[in-house]
Amino acid sequence: MVYDFRFRQIGKRTEQAHLSFFTLRRRLSLFVFRYIRRKDLLYGMLVFIAYSLLLRVSFRSTSDLTVVGAFCLAIFAVIALEIARGRKALDFAQAEVLREFFEQLSYQVFKDDHLRITLFRPLPFSSKYIVPWYRYSTTDEDIITVADRSTARFEKGQGFTGKAWENIGELTCTTFDDFGGDREKFTKYYVEILGIPREVVDKISDYMVFTRTILSCGFEGTNNRFLGVLSIDLDKPIEFNANDKDSFPQIGTEPIFADELMYLINAISSVLDAFARTDYY
Repeated sequence: MVYDFRFRQIGKRTEQAHLSFFTLRRRLSLFVFRYIRRKDLLYGMLVFIAYSLLLRVSFRSTSDLTVVGAFCLAIFAVIALEIARGRKALDFAQAEVLREFFEQLSYQVFKDDHLRITLFRPLPFSSKYIVPWYRYSTTDEDIITVADRSTARFEKGQGFTGKAWENIGELTCTTFDDFGGDREKFTKYYVEILGIPREVVDKISDYMVFTRTILSCGFEGTNNRFLGVLSIDLDKPIEFNANDKDSFPQIGTEPIFADELMYLINAISSVLDAFARTDYY
């Protein structure tokens, strides 16, 4: 689906993430979070039902039943592991494709090596929230691990990320005041001016305290399937010439060419739609 994005400027600020240590428990929860699906639970229930039926079958001894049950569980475990490994491999392959587009946005459109790009997707097992799924910066190679460190999540309409989810197909530009790295000023603005709940603001990383501009847009694919929200964070304000509607917006002295920006955003949308349509796992 090709979007006719409206590049418009709106008021003031929003969101993001919090770093947490990768403990064994955290790693396990992230693996389940990214690579386990509802249908896997159904498969598990099917194995349990099959094993229960075996209880009604006459075996020569209890040991026979134990052996058969252990064999079924072993087969299920191997299949589940292979499916999860396949999903993980696919996830990293898709991340590499998206990273190429994120790099083009960074170096060709914004000419900025300090920006951060995050793709938010629905939270597995709870589509009420969107969470960071891929997060790009020029200092990190792995856009999956960086996203996994975030504890941020947003409901539809909450903050600018949630608003982009609510208004799919509209590219919004949000330029903020300079908080000078003051976390308290930042928090006060988010809570009192933007009306974002304090518990959400507390999970926003210090990175966002220095962010001056956020570009946000939501994607929708085939059969009106929600694909995610793209958020681009810049540490410089984007300036618009109110007296010249035909002029390009600028970051400092560098113009932002809308055609090139729209081309890459539409390309990302098409890629995400292709990923969604081939997601047979």
